[in-house]
This record gives sequence, structure tokens and C-alpha cells, in this order.
Amino acid sequence: MKFKLILGIIVLLYIISTCFFSVTDKEYVITTRFGKPIKIIIKSGLHKKLPLFFEKINRFDKRLQSINTTPIQLILKDQNPLIITLYGIWKINKPLKYFQTLSNNPKLTQERLIDLLNSQLATVVSEYTINNFLNIDTQQIKISEIENKVQLLSNKICENYGLKILDLGVKRLNYPSIVENSVYERMISERKKTAKKIRAEGLKIAAKIESEADKQVSDIRSNADKTASIIKADADKQAMEIYNKAYSQSLDFFEYTKSLDLYSKILNDKTTFIFSTKSKLFKFLNGSDSFLFKVK
Repeated sequence: MKFKLILGIIVLLYIISTCFFSVTDKEYVITTRFGKPIKIIIKSGLHKKLPLFFEKINRFDKRLQSINTTPIQLILKDQNPLIITLYGIWKINKPLKYFQTLSNNPKLTQERLIDLLNSQLATVVSEYTINNFLNIDTQQIKISEIENKVQLLSNKICENYGLKILDLGVKRLNYPSIVENSVYERMISERKKTAKKIRAEGLKIAAKIESEADKQVSDIRSNADKTASIIKADADKQAMEIYNKAYSQSLDFFEYTKSLDLYSKILNDKTTFIFSTKSKLFKFLNGSDSFLFKVK
């Protein structure tokens, strides 16, 4: 009797326990009754349901999830092939629609997303050329624009599955061997062209700097010559004033110093002069009438 009672209590407790379940903040829950959705639970906490198998709990991860597409070779607008791999960040934003379309099947979800992204990528890149992926002119690069278009188009379709792509980008670009050499040659050609342009601009700037430097040198020399002329004129003026002052004070001394200055300029060890005794130049050398004078 006691055994049956204990067994009954255990069964009752088990049935009661199946009437409650917890939901974490990392998940959504949909309860179904014989496969039909009954309730969508978004808030975390303890919730009630019918006991046993009358209602089933279906849990969905509400966290952000990542995906990498399989590399796909696409033909661009200029008929160049390009191998592209995408990455994506997505989440379940409508659990009921997701449950109804993809049955909460992670593997099926990944496959559907990869097919969807590659399909939309093929549609978008058909409008672009190889120059929009590889170019030294950053204005010609359109990868961000392509990513945004693929994300926008993909999200329109993802609404049908209760999914949303929050971020999408190009993970890897590869060139088939058939175009690899031509790509490298074009890169080299473009860089040479850019280098030539930079050199030409550098020479232009150098010529401008040199011209400005020459002008500054010319201005400096002109100002220096002007200043030197002013200084020389002032010095000559001062010298003349000094000579006049000295001349007015002592005529004999003035004549004597001027004669000595003149001797230093015209006489050396190879100079021969014949002076008259009446010559003023001879006045301070000798007092004889006429002679042949040689400086040794």
C-alpha cells in the first residue's frame, strides 16, 4: 500500500513538473499542441504548459550567428571571372515564421542562407567590372556598395523565413589562373602610371620652389647691394668731412699725409721716376734740383 502511494506521489510530481518550463534570455520558445503552434514566448523566466505530451516545447537560439558561404566563381560585367566568398551575421527575428518554413533545422537553415547569398551575389556583381574590385584608385572600388546591395536583396527574401542578416561582407577574393597574370600586369601598369604622375607633380613642385628661391635670392642681393651702396656713400661722406676738417686745421700736414699715401700706391722696387726739383711730389723726398731716382 505504501509503495503504491509513494509511486503515485512520484508520478503526480512528475506530471506537475511537466507543466512548467524555463526560458533563458538566449532563446525563444514556441509551444505546440500536436504540431500546431500555440504560444510564442520571448521573455525569459518560468512558464506553464499542458502536462506531458499534450504540448511540446520548441526552443530557438535568439543570439547572433555567423555563416561563411562556399566560394563561388562568378562572371562580371566585363566577362572576367572572379571567385568570391562571403561572411554573414544573422539572427532569427520571427520565430514563428522560421518554425513554419525551416522547422528549426540548423543544417537546412545554413544551406538555405548560403544558396540565397550566392544567388543574390551573382545578380549584383553582374553589374560591375574587375576595376570595381581591384584598382589603385579607391574611388573606383565598389566592394562596400556591392555588399550593401547583396544584404538588402537577401533580407527581402529572408523575411519569408523569419531571418534577418545584420551584417554581410566579402571575406575573400580569388582570381582564376586564367586571369591571374593579366590582373598582375594591369596592377603593374597602373602603378607605373601613378608613379609617373607623382614624379611629374614632384618636378612641378620642385620647379616652383626653385623659382621662389631664386626670386628670394635676387631680392636679398638687391637689398644687400642697396644697403652696401648706402653704407659706402655714408662712409665716403664721413671720410670727406674728416679730410676737410683735417685740411682746414693743418694744410702742411694734410699735404704730407696725402703725399705719403700717393707714394705707397705708385712706388715699388721696380719703379723709376725722374722728378723736377720743383715738383710737389718730390717735395718730401729730397731737396736737390734734378735727379734720377730709383726705389730699391
